[in-house]
Amino acid sequence: MTAADALAQGRDSYGRQNWGDAYAQLSAADRQAPLASDDLERLATAAFLLGRDADSTGYLGTCVPRPPRQGAGRPRGPVRVLAGFRAQLTGETARTGGWLARAERLLDGQRDCVEQGYRLVLRAFQNVDEGDNATAYATFARIAEVGERFGDPDLVTLAGIGRGQALIGLGETAGGLASLDEGMVAVTAGEECWSSSGSSTAS
Repeated sequence: MTAADALAQGRDSYGRQNWGDAYAQLSAADRQAPLASDDLERLATAAFLLGRDADSTGYLGTCVPRPPRQGAGRPRGPVRVLAGFRAQLTGETARTGGWLARAERLLDGQRDCVEQGYRLVLRAFQNVDEGDNATAYATFARIAEVGERFGDPDLVTLAGIGRGQALIGLGETAGGLASLDEGMVAVTAGEECWSSSGSSTAS
C-alpha cells in the first residue's frame, strides 16, 4: 500500500472512530513519508485513545514543528488537552503543567478562538483536582459559552462533564450526576470529545 493510500484509509478510519485501524494506517503512512501536523495530530489522538501513551506523546512532540496541510490553519489545541488529561490521571503534575504552558504559547495572541476553551478545560480540571470546585464550576460555565459560541459540541460536552464533577465536589450530588449522565449520553451517541480535533480538518 502506498503512503497516499494508507493516509486516505487512516483518515477514513479516524472519521469512523475506528481507532485501531486509524493508528495502523496513519503510522504506516508516517513511516513512508512524514505526515503534516494535522494528520500527525490524528495519529497522536488515535494512539492516546488506544492507551499508547508513549507513542501519543512522541507524535505530539513532533507535531508543532511540522506545518499543517494546505488549507488547515487552525492552531493546535485539543489533542494537547488530551495529553494533559492523561498526565493528570497518572499524577504527573509537572508534565500536565508543561502541556498547559505549551498550549498557552501556541495560543498567544489568539484571544477569541475555540482553542482557548480547550486550554481552559485543563486548567478547570486542575481546579477540581485541587478541591477548588467553585472556581472549576465557574470556569466550566465559561468553557460551555465558548463551545456554544463557536458551535463546538465536543467542548460543550467536556464542560458538562466538568460541571458534573465540580457539582459533586460541592456536595450537589444529584445535579452533578445528572450533568455527568448528560455528557456520557453525548459520548456514547458518537459525539465524543475527541472527534472534532481531527474530523473537522479531514479532506
